Amino acid sequence: MTYLNITDVAPAQISGTLTTDDNRFSIPLKLAGTGLAHFRTNNRDEKLLELSPDLIHVSKNDTLLFSMTEIRVTTMFGKTLLEGLNTKDWHSPVVVDLSKIKQMWTDSYCRQCDVWHIEI
Repeated sequence: MTYLNITDVAPAQISGTLTTDDNRFSIPLKLAGTGLAHFRTNNRDEKLLELSPDLIHVSKNDTLLFSMTEIRVTTMFGKTLLEGLNTKDWHSPVVVDLSKIKQMWTDSYCRQCDVWHIEI
C-alpha cells in the first residue's frame, strides 16, 4: 500500500513523504494552494490522498527536462519506475527511477488535467 507520512502542516502547505509498506520508494511530497484538494474524506471519515497525475513536468537543477503523460508505475530489475510518454514526441517513452526523485509537488488541482512536478 502507498501512503503519505505527513511531516509538516502549515497554513498554505502540507509536506510529507510518499512511501510504500515495503519501502520500495520514499519521495518527499509537497501540496500547496489548490493542490490541497487532493485530500478527500471517504465514507468512513478517513482522510485519503488521491494521486492520479495526467501530466508530470520533470526538472533537474530548476531546468525542465521533459513533460510526460500516460503515466504508470512499474517494477523492472528490482527498481520501481515511473513510465510515460514524452509530450513533445509521442513515440518516445520516458522512464524515471523513483529512487532518483528528490521532490514531488503540486500547487494546483483540476479534474480535467492534474499537473504534478518532479525534481530529479
